Amino acid sequence: MDISTMTVGDLFMEDNYDWVNDEEAVAFSRIEELIRNFIKTNGKKPTKIYVGNDEEIQSYLLWFSASYGLKSEPTKKTTYLE
Repeated sequence: MDISTMTVGDLFMEDNYDWVNDEEAVAFSRIEELIRNFIKTNGKKPTKIYVGNDEEIQSYLLWFSASYGLKSEPTKKTTYLE
C-alpha cells in the first residue's frame, strides 16, 4: 500500500494497528466526526473550526483542519464548527 495515498480508514486496517492510537489519526477522525454532526444538524458544510484550548490534540486539529477546507482558530470554549 502506498502510504502517500492512505485515507483515515486505511489507518485502522488490521495490519496498521500501530496507527490506531496515533494522535494524527485521532485528530483526523475527530474532525470528520465534527463535520458529519455539523452537516446532519445544519444541512450544510462548515467553514471554520474553533479548537478548544483544552483539547489534547489541539495542534493537530488546527493543522489538519485545512485538509478539510476549514479555517481554524483556537478558542477558550469547547471545540465547535461554524
